[in-house]
Amino acid sequence: TLAAIVASQALISGAFSLTQQSIQLGYSPRMTIIHTSKQEAGQIYIPEVNNILIRLRELSIEANNGTVSPADKDTLDQEFDNMIQEIDRIAMSTKFNRVNLFVGLAPSIDFQVGSGTTPATDIITVGLSSMLVSDLGLSTIDISSAGPPTTAINAIDAAIDIVSASRGDFGALQNRLQSTINNLSVSIENLSATVGGKKVLHGLSL
Repeated sequence: TLAAIVASQALISGAFSLTQQSIQLGYSPRMTIIHTSKQEAGQIYIPEVNNILIRLRELSIEANNGTVSPADKDTLDQEFDNMIQEIDRIAMSTKFNRVNLFVGLAPSIDFQVGSGTTPATDIITVGLSSMLVSDLGLSTIDISSAGPPTTAINAIDAAIDIVSASRGDFGALQNRLQSTINNLSVSIENLSATVGGKKVLHGLSL
């Protein structure tokens, strides 16, 4: 009958939809693990920038001592300038899959973690902060005999706040993506069980 045909078509369509979603979700955990690796790349390099900033602050404090001669300040400034250049080098060389993470080319990156396109459920967006010296406010500081170390100290403190906030964001996102992996794994298992005709769904009391 017509009703039987319509019912069978609906059943076939529903099974196909579940199968398609299961296949799509099957890629999500692998994609998310890759995304987590991107966050780990950030977690590796950002702390090094933070370590450099701490060293820059130590040099600035030393240069601000009234017993340090102008010649000694110039010597301290040589290491200071090299450390500043290293921050830019790290920012420009930190990439994942040829994507620059810390040069300010994009304010954010979208991570596809679901099988659809709904921003609230299928996409996680993370903001990216530039770690370039110019964006950290460090491009004009100087601790030589010609520059005021106190200005450098204040600028470095502000840069440390920026880097620490970015590091916290990456750590929080990494934890969130790990939770997403766990949730997607359960969803895949449930969908696969449904497609295969099984009746047990994990996480549900039936």
